[in-house]
Amino acid sequence: MQQDIQVDIRKNNALVIGNGKSRLQFDLNTLSKIFTTYGCNALYRDYIPDYLISHDMGIADEIVEQKAHYKTKFYTQHGNKMDHRYTKGEPINFVVQDKYMGDSGTGALRLACMNNHKTIYMIGFDYSDNNTYIQNVYAGTRHYQPGPINNGGEFMLRQWESRLRYCCDTYKDTSIIRVNGNNYKPTCKKDNFTNITVEQFMEKINELQNG
Repeated sequence: MQQDIQVDIRKNNALVIGNGKSRLQFDLNTLSKIFTTYGCNALYRDYIPDYLISHDMGIADEIVEQKAHYKTKFYTQHGNKMDHRYTKGEPINFVVQDKYMGDSGTGALRLACMNNHKTIYMIGFDYSDNNTYIQNVYAGTRHYQPGPINNGGEFMLRQWESRLRYCCDTYKDTSIIRVNGNNYKPTCKKDNFTNITVEQFMEKINELQNG
């Protein structure tokens, strides 16, 4: 019976994991017991989510080189190399490609929405409105620049906010909740979107764990 309850909890609740530094305060292995997990890009180096999404072709190549796509449900963009591997029977899936799907974080969120979870939480989405991004967990490693994005960061933020609003408008029956790890609240005034504190998220985790 307890196992059936856990399956229902994971079916109803999804966790989209970004790679902003605020996610380091969470134990992803613990969270995977109560959430269906969707991760982005190099997350696989430290944790294998249920779904892994990469729009960056360099990182997508790395994921395939390391054969991580055999350990999860891997989604990426079409491209000669990926299409070739797909036709050979490798476990590669392709995301919807349109103007509202421009980054891996949005791809992970939209896939979670498409999979009909009732509630989707987002951690590690650390954006800023001062023309920079908070430094990525993997900054300075392969395929990542060494520090925050200083030029164009605000433009990229506005694009992400637009895609977030699109997900809220398209999937109105889905509750989308961003765990605010860096005191920035996105411009997204939608009835099904909420910002909560880390402390509030911890309380929700305890609630789900204890039934």
